[in-house]
Amino acid sequence: MSGRPQALTLLALLLFGCGDPGGRAYREGRFRDAHEAFRSAGDDAPAARLFNRALAALRAGDLTEAETAAEAAAARGTPEIAALGDFLRGNAAFERCLMAERQASTAAAEPFAFDVALTYARKARGLWQLAAMSRSDWPEARRNVERALLKADELKRKKADREEQQRRKTDPRPKPRPPPAPDAVQDPAVEPQLEELDPDEVLRLLDKLAEKEKEKRALRRLHRKARMAEVERDW
Repeated sequence: MSGRPQALTLLALLLFGCGDPGGRAYREGRFRDAHEAFRSAGDDAPAARLFNRALAALRAGDLTEAETAAEAAAARGTPEIAALGDFLRGNAAFERCLMAERQASTAAAEPFAFDVALTYARKARGLWQLAAMSRSDWPEARRNVERALLKADELKRKKADREEQQRRKTDPRPKPRPPPAPDAVQDPAVEPQLEELDPDEVLRLLDKLAEKEKEKRALRRLHRKARMAEVERDW
């Protein structure tokens, strides 16, 4: 399914005669010329001609003129022309949605820029729903409603992705810190003993050395646990 709704070419052919200069220009793909021809009738033109003016403006890329002329045609035309106007205004809203999406997708755009595109996608959906409800079945309008729903979902995903990118830029994951180096345990300097120690002094020295060794083993166990805990946090 194409991402862009099809223009109302067939509908337009129902609203102007073969001899109309605007109709001839439209069929030849000269949409600006067609728009000028239809606009030459003025704002008080019949509803059908106002609708043709709206359609030509849409194909020429003048969305504001297309919406304005379609509303004027709906206000003075039959319910069928009013429904055609809703369909056409839905096309214009969707075109605005695509334009806003392109702008929001640029690298410099903020995530909230996608909200503009979302607003137009929802507007297009609502207008196409109105058009679809005007007939027992209008496949083109129904498919366009589905298209607008899919586009809205896509825009929500793009906004979420952009927000995640922004979060990573402003709050990068800290790099794992290396475990702190254990404080070196220095044995106190022992001056060489020149004289012979008595047995009690020898025992006290051996007890002191054993206590120091015990402290070093305990300190090594603590550092091993710290390193293991740091590795687990990194996973």
